Amino acid sequence: MTAGTELVGRWFTIDGDGGIVRYVGPVAGSSGEWLGVEWATGGRGRHDGSRDGRRYFECRFPQNASEGAAGASFIRAVARIDWGQPLLRAVRDRYSADGPAALAQLAGGIDGRRGRIEAVGLEQVAEAQARLPSLAVVGAESRRVWGSDGPLDELRGARTLLLA
Repeated sequence: MTAGTELVGRWFTIDGDGGIVRYVGPVAGSSGEWLGVEWATGGRGRHDGSRDGRRYFECRFPQNASEGAAGASFIRAVARIDWGQPLLRAVRDRYSADGPAALAQLAGGIDGRRGRIEAVGLEQVAEAQARLPSLAVVGAESRRVWGSDGPLDELRGARTLLLA
């Protein structure tokens, strides 16, 4: 992903820690473009949104700072930053990406603690879930959803959207 002002306000994870981009641009005394980030994970950060007496951004959640850490950092936009995914992509991946093929592997059975469990009808379940407009409850938990990637017509039947 290319850094730019569209990143301000975006959540991300890197090396298991999450945060939000508060600033994108140059930092005095350093070359190139930097991301000013506020960490959601306590114990991270050497800055408070300022560097060498110049304020670049305000930390909105100073309670995330801890002793010995100011709660914010300036980092480069590197490839290992996980920016998450838009809602429709997350839902499509969950309900129709592997669909019947993934469930077909389970059709032979699942090894449980008390023996083999026979899985019946999983292909029909996958086919029903792939019809997104018919779903009343749509779950995108743990999919790091950050916004929408288009009209949500495909989810018109959804009455409940789970994102947490």
